[in-house]
Amino acid sequence: MQETLIQDFETLSSHPHARLVIQGERGWFVLQRYTNPYQALCEAASDPYLPKENPLTPEQKQLLLNEGYKKRRKGRSLGKIVALNTPELRETLYQELSSLFDLVYQESIEDARVHTQFNVLSKLNNQSLLNTMKKLSTKRTHELRLTLYHQLVQSKLLLAIQSDGLPRAIDTIAGLPSYAAFTDDSAIRFWDPRGCEYKILEGYDLFL
Repeated sequence: MQETLIQDFETLSSHPHARLVIQGERGWFVLQRYTNPYQALCEAASDPYLPKENPLTPEQKQLLLNEGYKKRRKGRSLGKIVALNTPELRETLYQELSSLFDLVYQESIEDARVHTQFNVLSKLNNQSLLNTMKKLSTKRTHELRLTLYHQLVQSKLLLAIQSDGLPRAIDTIAGLPSYAAFTDDSAIRFWDPRGCEYKILEGYDLFL
């Protein structure tokens, strides 16, 4: 695993907008490349993404903080920027993640499932829709509700899907499945830094 994962770090370093997920049975780390060369945002699974009956202890959280991980995504995750540009830095990162897997999640990184996703950005932009949502959160008028509905119908949205292409049910409401649709890439990452499979749909296909 060590040699393979270090090679995955090198591959990630040369592919902007790629994502590397290291998934254990309980915990995970995800590295997201943006535009800066040889750097990635490394995020660790924290309580919103862990089983409710098995959250991180204060000591486990402190281990992450001691390594420089800070609250991100309005406190939903813990992350930091890591460097990937030399073999020595990639080796150091492997040793750090291996130790944290053991100490924080009580599992071995050797048993983790690893996969890299390339070209993860949809480049969808729904700024007008987001502005209306923000207004509606503070001023709940009938006119704003109508505006929001019309914008949703006229927008393109990201629908979370399963591996077979069908919509991914994430919960139930009144016994019926509910699905996740997102306005843009940052909304998906806020929901889950590991991202998800999705397809772009017209709003009218979702709501009409």
